[in-house]
Amino acid sequence: MKTLRLILLAVCAFCLAHGDAACQRTGAPAGSLSLEDCLALALRGNPGIKISRQEIAAAKGDRLSALAGFLPKIQFKGATQRQSQDSFASDLLASQVGSSVKRSQELYHLGLEFEQPIYVGGYTTSEYGFSKAQLSRASSRLEDKVLNVKIAVSGAYYDILALENKIAALTEAVQFTAAHARVVGAQVRARVALKNSFLSAELLLLSGRRDLMKAQNALRLSKRRFNGLLGRAADAELRLNGELKQDGPEADAGAAAGHGIDSHPYVLAARSAVDMGDYAVGMAKADLYRPKLKLIGNYNITEDKWFPQKDDWSVGLGLEIPLFTSKPFGRVRKYEAELSQAREMLEFSKEQISLEIQTADIECSQAKEALAMTGKGVEQAQENVRICDLGYAGGTITNEQLLDARRDLTRANLEHISTLCEYNQAQAKLKYHLASLKKQ
Repeated sequence: MKTLRLILLAVCAFCLAHGDAACQRTGAPAGSLSLEDCLALALRGNPGIKISRQEIAAAKGDRLSALAGFLPKIQFKGATQRQSQDSFASDLLASQVGSSVKRSQELYHLGLEFEQPIYVGGYTTSEYGFSKAQLSRASSRLEDKVLNVKIAVSGAYYDILALENKIAALTEAVQFTAAHARVVGAQVRARVALKNSFLSAELLLLSGRRDLMKAQNALRLSKRRFNGLLGRAADAELRLNGELKQDGPEADAGAAAGHGIDSHPYVLAARSAVDMGDYAVGMAKADLYRPKLKLIGNYNITEDKWFPQKDDWSVGLGLEIPLFTSKPFGRVRKYEAELSQAREMLEFSKEQISLEIQTADIECSQAKEALAMTGKGVEQAQENVRICDLGYAGGTITNEQLLDARRDLTRANLEHISTLCEYNQAQAKLKYHLASLKKQ
């Protein structure tokens, strides 16, 4: 037992050491999640994906049920009963034959019924086709749900990274303003600076603290929502391992042109809805003046005192022709209207996906161009702060000018971080859309 404990402790120490070493190699804290980790968690635990998988299971059940329409129905029937020996029929028979007639007190009956549909107006074929199209639609909806979850996870992931970067920038600004306010306060007390300078520093400090609090609250709420997106407990600890990248592999939106759009899961789901509409119309028309033909057979065994071990059988063809029924007319019109609607939705889905991919491509290009501008804005603000720091130390720059320069730097940093976030989100959205086309 002692040896086993030593082995387990050694294994645990080995795993912890290698885990820490891996974190040190990647520069990530232990227990942090990369974007790939978050996507894997979402694919396993996202509630919407789980619901879509259950829809597939239900569609498979419907397909199995529709398949049963081609198979024969075999039914066994059995009954046993205890009865009185005298009845009106036995008394009547006794009076006719002039002797006592008694029924058996025990009676049983066994039967076997067989029914095989031969032709039911095309209903069974249409029902099975409907179930297959329904399963295809459920599968495409699952793929579309996975795509949307990937986009949502990546968007929320970059939102959290952006908020963390903003909090770091705001924290740095607050720390500087607090230190500067202490210096100016001391100068005011020494009567070498005006009180207005101290009030300006305090106002900037309070404004910075307010912005920092807003960002921290936004981060807490974003993490809570993000945990729900991953299928985790809302209050679970969440640490992300990643960064907002300014340069990444460019996605080719031209790949979505032409046949690519038709292979998008959202469009495939709409196409399956059209197939379902076709089959639904076929099921409705099956009840309009179409004959139904089936093979019927049965075999019965009856045991009674009057009919000892009597068995009989029969085989026949059943024909049914509806001469007048009004209900199918309304159903046909209903399903034809739904089929027309599904066709319109198919064309609309193609346009919608094409527009969404084009929008993501434009947003990605715009954000990339904006990054150059916001990057220069940060560089200019940093240089302005450097000059103002030197000027303030030399007495050529006023307190208000220094605070304005610091305020501009904070604003430039926040704008650059927001643009970085938008660029990464648009790039991920475009990448996942195009990947869904290539996958088909």
